[in-house]
Amino acid sequence: MTLSRTEWLTLAIARLIRDGDRVSIGTNLPAARAGAMLAKLTHAPHSTLFLGMAEVRTLPSPTPDFLSLSGGAAEATGHQTLERFFDHAQDVDFFVVGGMQIDPWGNTNLLGIGPAELPVAERFAARTVFGPGPIGTVTMTAHARRYVLFAADHQPRTFVPELAFRTTVGWGDGGSHRERLGLPGGGPVACVTELGVFDYPWPDRRMRLRAPFQGVTFGQIAERTGFSVERPAKLQEYPLPTARELQVLREVVDPRGRLRDR
Repeated sequence: MTLSRTEWLTLAIARLIRDGDRVSIGTNLPAARAGAMLAKLTHAPHSTLFLGMAEVRTLPSPTPDFLSLSGGAAEATGHQTLERFFDHAQDVDFFVVGGMQIDPWGNTNLLGIGPAELPVAERFAARTVFGPGPIGTVTMTAHARRYVLFAADHQPRTFVPELAFRTTVGWGDGGSHRERLGLPGGGPVACVTELGVFDYPWPDRRMRLRAPFQGVTFGQIAERTGFSVERPAKLQEYPLPTARELQVLREVVDPRGRLRDR
C-alpha cells in the first residue's frame, strides 16, 4: 500500500485523537486539520474540533474541504473570539504545534535563527532566519492536557541539539523539569514527522522512535536527525491504514487528492 508522506502524517495524527477530545488545530497545518477530520469521521465521532477560530461539533454533509473548514462551511456550528479561545486553553485535550526547530526534549523554536555565538538578547536582533512567532502556542502548550509536535520535513536543521530560542516548553531540560516549572498541561506525548512517530518516555523525556512509517529505516532517521534518537528494543513499522481509514481519508476528507501530492 502506497501512501504519500503527508497521508502518513495525517493518519498518525488522527490515531492519536481520542473519542470525546476537544481538539485544537491551527490554520496552517493541512495534515493536522485533515487528521482531526479523519478521526472525527472514524473512531472519534464525539470529538469537538477547533479549527482556527471555528468550533466544529458536527460535520455537515457533504463534508467541507479540510483546508477551508474554518470558513463559511463551519459557521453554523460557531466561531470563537480570541479571548474565549485562550480563556478555555485549559479545556483543550489535544493540540498540535509545529516548530522551525525542535530539540531532544520536545521544546520548539518558532521565532527564528540568529548567530549562535551571540547572547540570546543580541541573537534576536541579529536573526538571519525569521519564524512566524509563537503567537498562541505558548499558552496552548502550557495548558493543553496533551499535545503533539509536528514536522513535515524531517531534517537536521529542524531537529537540533540546542534551540536558537525556546518559544514553547515541551519537557524542558528533561525529567521532571516541566513539573518543576509549574506548567499545568500534560506536555508533548508524541512527535509526528514524515518519517515516523516518536514519543518522550519517562524518566528522561528524551525523543525516542516509536515506529517508522513503511519503508523508512532507523538509519535514515538517525542520518536526518541532528541529535541521537533513542531506539526501542523491538522496532516495528507503523501499522498500515485500515480499509475504512483509507476510504474516508481519500474519498471524504481529501477527495481532491491534495494530500497525495505532498
